[in-house]
Amino acid sequence: MIIGLIHGLTNSGGTLLTIFLLSLNKNLKKDTRQDITFFYLFLASFQFLIFLIFFEINISINLLINYIGIVFLGVILGNIIEKKIGKSEFTILIDLLAFLSAIFLIIL
Repeated sequence: MIIGLIHGLTNSGGTLLTIFLLSLNKNLKKDTRQDITFFYLFLASFQFLIFLIFFEINISINLLINYIGIVFLGVILGNIIEKKIGKSEFTILIDLLAFLSAIFLIIL
């Protein structure tokens, strides 16, 4: 709930969630990636459902299939990239992305 509030106010919840999961999983890349994927899938699905209900939008089956295809493509590309990044590079990359996120929040 706190991460959601921070995300809503500052749009930095993803960075904080990632750092939190990385420290919770003791820098284990595979476990962290699985947790991040699960939480983002859950959060995105929940937000999408609320969006559909709130705006009373009916979504076509073709559009839904396209969305599911995009998600699977993202998972496949993510897995390819993940295999090329080692554990230490993964941690450095997360730190770098958190730093850039903080800089953009300060500037904007």
